[in-house]
Amino acid sequence: MNNIRVFISADLCSETKAKLAELQDNFKEQLFDVKWVEKHNFHITLKFIGDISIETIPSIKDSLNRVHKKIKPPLKIIINSTGIFPNINNPRVLWVGLKKYDALKYIYDEVEENLYNYRIIEKKTRFSPHITLGRFRRKPDKDILNKILKDTSDFTIVTELNSISIMKSELKSKGPVYTSIETFII
Repeated sequence: MNNIRVFISADLCSETKAKLAELQDNFKEQLFDVKWVEKHNFHITLKFIGDISIETIPSIKDSLNRVHKKIKPPLKIIINSTGIFPNINNPRVLWVGLKKYDALKYIYDEVEENLYNYRIIEKKTRFSPHITLGRFRRKPDKDILNKILKDTSDFTIVTELNSISIMKSELKSKGPVYTSIETFII
């Protein structure tokens, strides 16, 4: 059986990715020992599916096509809060979150429902929209993290999402390689 690792993404435009890269560059001056996400890999994960049989891809495409038909553009979002997963005392991931994402939440709910009905996923999960900027290799100084979170409290990007994609994810030693399997233009 031939398996691949798959997720569904809401894709960001190049201008938004450039602004996120500028923010990330500011962090690079203060944080060390972080595996930074490459600019071209910035995205919002709508649903991580995981390792699946390649034969499942047509069902995922059909599922996303059903969701795609229900999307009404423009799909505006506001990117603005910087945060840490799971928490400041045990930092693993540095991310930026979304403030206004009602339309994206609707798409997420539809994606979940369709994937569940197709039996591609076994259970539904809570939506926590974010864009990963970096993963900590080692625990950074808590004072620096608190300063970064405070200094970026007014960071805001207002943008529109133009597509959602079924993405193949290959984990490599230099970082993940994402390849679009199918993209649905909004």
